Amino acid sequence: VLAVDHAGAPELEEESKEAAILFVVFGITGSTSVAIVRPALKHTIGLEGSLKDGPWSYRIGSLVLVSPVYACILLSVGTLAGRHAFAAKMFQKIMGRFLPASVTARITCAPTRVMSTHRSSLRAPDSSSVEPTDPIAIEILETVKSTPVVMFATATCPFCRAASETLSEEGIPFETKFVDSSAERMALGELTGQTSVPSIWIGGKFVGGYGDGPEEWMGLMKLMKAGTLHDMVDEAVKNQA
Repeated sequence: VLAVDHAGAPELEEESKEAAILFVVFGITGSTSVAIVRPALKHTIGLEGSLKDGPWSYRIGSLVLVSPVYACILLSVGTLAGRHAFAAKMFQKIMGRFLPASVTARITCAPTRVMSTHRSSLRAPDSSSVEPTDPIAIEILETVKSTPVVMFATATCPFCRAASETLSEEGIPFETKFVDSSAERMALGELTGQTSVPSIWIGGKFVGGYGDGPEEWMGLMKLMKAGTLHDMVDEAVKNQA
């Protein structure tokens, strides 16, 4: 029982932290939206009132105007809070009433992550757009393009073992390639912007390591939490068939 309690404590703490962050995000978004919409209606078309007391022209105008304003602010505040994936999903749901999905997808594309000085600020490129000259990097690309799920790892890396266990528990078939030389690590860096392991690839695309990657959405655990991991794997397997 003690083991279960201790194991669950970090998860509970993380959920509480996440709830607090989202509470602040929605609070800022809501109050800012009202602060923008009310004066906008007054100064542009001369409408004054409230949702409770009316008039109906004010109520209708508020509802029409508040949705796009709220969505844009939510996307901005959510991204600044490090929750771009969640904010983008909400933005697409709200603005899907007004704009085609192709347009909302372009607006909500993942931003380049600003890295600290001890990590490269490179974005992880799509392997299909990379044309390496290094023979090892070329071999890596050939491997990830011919296998749905590939993990580059080292034998002593604890995060590699954790990623391997997670993929196995999820019933996802994958191939492990051990990279023990500095040349192999440099080749990974050329392709992904980072030389650390594990380096996980799905469908020929780099998706990060165990917990994160050069972009905010990356990382095996983040993909699982977002519910997109199995969809990506299924698509990769389908394309390989």
